[in-house]
Amino acid sequence: MTFLDTVKKKFDLALVKDIDLDDMSIDFTLPDSWISTVASDRMTARLTSIPGFNWPIQQVRLKDNSVDIGHLESPFSPASVKGGIVTSSLSKCTMHIFPQSHAAFIDFVGALATKAAHTFAIKGSADIIFDLGGLGVHTLHDVDFITDLTLRGLANLPNITCKSAIIVPNAEEPGKPASAYAVTIQCELDIPNPSQLSLTLGNCILATTVEGNHHVGLTTLEGFSLKVGMNTSKTGTIVLDTTIDAAKSLVKALEVQDQRVYLRGFRGTSKNEALSAGLVPLKLSFVIPRFVGVTSNCP
Repeated sequence: MTFLDTVKKKFDLALVKDIDLDDMSIDFTLPDSWISTVASDRMTARLTSIPGFNWPIQQVRLKDNSVDIGHLESPFSPASVKGGIVTSSLSKCTMHIFPQSHAAFIDFVGALATKAAHTFAIKGSADIIFDLGGLGVHTLHDVDFITDLTLRGLANLPNITCKSAIIVPNAEEPGKPASAYAVTIQCELDIPNPSQLSLTLGNCILATTVEGNHHVGLTTLEGFSLKVGMNTSKTGTIVLDTTIDAAKSLVKALEVQDQRVYLRGFRGTSKNEALSAGLVPLKLSFVIPRFVGVTSNCP
């Protein structure tokens, strides 16, 4: 075994002590449900001390609950290294989910959507280039590493505020008249995002219920995206089916006082198969302010 082989063996897997991401952006609107784009403005890695080296990362995989779920293509920009701390960014890159890992990725999406924090693993390999003084500059190829990474999740977006709600004319689809039994409520929402995730989700439809888990209709979040922190003036459109007694009661109750509604994911939440399945456990709620000076004319 050569000197370099000995060094490589020593640093395999133990190379990276831990990794932190300031944020992670994921775009779920690509044509293939099992391919997303991922980015991060800042990544910090604390490494085993190796003098005079730099650290071009070659490939990275995500691992959740001991399952490899996908790999990132050409992910990292050139890194700066100081005192064993690597600072880099994850430029916009493509994440491919392995066919055998679809179920694991669905669970991963669900965990990020519903938990306050979620820990998963990053594993990969890097070339290490370092200066051994009189022995010259040497490169260790494909040094493996694996480390846990914890990100704050959406935690079911617990503090959504509905600033206003108005009844609007029912939309007509081409060749199909608007339903006489639908009441459409357009809500202006402020959505604090407590996570480290910026998400581009596209159109999302959520099953809508009232207290007692009584179904009343569907809520559409069109072209939905979330940035880290406060997201103001997002539009949610609730279409109530007033052939359902609970929906009719909700409309009448809103003429008198504020009412809380509950939004849940289901298998038809998104056209993106992975996202739709991952958001099934999502549970949101907010209070619709009562209608002021408005009569619903509910059928």
